[in-house]
Amino acid sequence: MSDPAASGRSFGQGTVSRDAAWSLAYNAVVRLATLGVSIAIARLAGPSGTGALGDALQVTALASMVAAFNVPQSLTRQLAASENWGERRRLLRISGWFVLGLSAVTGSCLLGLSRWLATRAYQAPELTSVIFWCGPLVVASAGIAWFEAALQGLGRFPTLTRWGAVVSVTDLALGAVAPFFGVVAVLVSRTLVRTIAVAGATAH
Repeated sequence: MSDPAASGRSFGQGTVSRDAAWSLAYNAVVRLATLGVSIAIARLAGPSGTGALGDALQVTALASMVAAFNVPQSLTRQLAASENWGERRRLLRISGWFVLGLSAVTGSCLLGLSRWLATRAYQAPELTSVIFWCGPLVVASAGIAWFEAALQGLGRFPTLTRWGAVVSVTDLALGAVAPFFGVVAVLVSRTLVRTIAVAGATAH
């Protein structure tokens, strides 16, 4: 009969424990970068800038959830369940194009509805340009979610953490400058960082 304590120690020292630690580290780095940008906006743009950024992050998060359509979670499970690299490449290709297409449609809707959402839903016409630039950010954010899911499904948690650290540090660097030019500049910088990060990593 196996010793439960020994099994627990084996689990604690095993792959699952290490992967969980890398995943936690990645999430911590990403959230710290977002917090840093929020603090910079609050210090430079005041309550109005903080509110606009909060609205932008909420819109982007909701639209990105619709754009991803739960594909990243499904991709992680299916990649982890398959050992066949041909099947994995097929899953990556199909899911990637699906997320790209749906996020492009969702982002385009935000572009077209930005004025209506700002004036009717938020009753704040000054948010028009902020919501407008949430459109491209949705596409980039959906791409990030897809790439994160791919690395998780392939079990490449150290790579995910290192990649996330580079993206977050770049985010912070640009985030220290972008707030001087307003919330829209922050959204544009985040879009560029995420687009380049996903495009560059996918190419490799």
